[in-house]
Amino acid sequence: MRPVKRFVSRLKWPAVLGILTVALSGCGNYFSSRASVLAPAGPVASRELSLIQISLYIMLVIFVVVMGLWGFALIRYRARRNDTSAVSASTGDTRLEILWTVVPLLIVIYLTVLTVQTEFYLTRRPNPTTSLQVSVTGHQFFWQFDYPGLGISTIHNLYIPVGEKVNLTLTSADVIHSFWVPELAGKTDAIPGYHTYMWLEASRAGSYFGECAQFCGVGHYNMHMTVIALPPAQFQTWVKSMQKKGAASGTAWALERGPLPVSS
Repeated sequence: MRPVKRFVSRLKWPAVLGILTVALSGCGNYFSSRASVLAPAGPVASRELSLIQISLYIMLVIFVVVMGLWGFALIRYRARRNDTSAVSASTGDTRLEILWTVVPLLIVIYLTVLTVQTEFYLTRRPNPTTSLQVSVTGHQFFWQFDYPGLGISTIHNLYIPVGEKVNLTLTSADVIHSFWVPELAGKTDAIPGYHTYMWLEASRAGSYFGECAQFCGVGHYNMHMTVIALPPAQFQTWVKSMQKKGAASGTAWALERGPLPVSS
């Protein structure tokens, strides 16, 4: 039993260090006050997290099984002192070979089907007559949001009603940007001269941090935005106040963070 004890003793501290590293790296993201894909606040983010979790659980099961068999083989078939017996030849086991061929194939098929279903769900654009339409333009280094049906434009802050699907049409005024609000939806690129599409929905009121996920220049680090989800009645009140402000000043810009930035 001494070789086994030595083997286990050597693995103890690397195993503890590995577990602590994984645990602490996960906690840093989960408890972040700014954003986390692990705290979905809408159907799009929830669907994406579900796919991530299912894939992770499958990979963990495979990892445990493989590492368990590897450890068993290391201990069971280790070289023993004074063991001079010849190693017997083996022609393999047809049943095992079929098993470890068919099982991974079924897993890959299952994940493929699940991923395609999720992709179709996320790319199916909501009915424009029953959803809010917003045009998103990325600039160096701020986000511009235009509400074509309401005659309103904002920068930095995207206002949406809770429980309503929001269609986003994205483009860029200069270089490639990437629109990302982790708690509400995944990343979608904003490309100069081209339109991309995505949709999101907030299930509860609140402010959700977002940022540009594509390096776009020296000011990229400060290219943040906030999605502010309001109860429907409050959203309508905000719309009317913005429209009134626009009628009085000749423009309906809402500048929550100072004057409109100038691209350089």
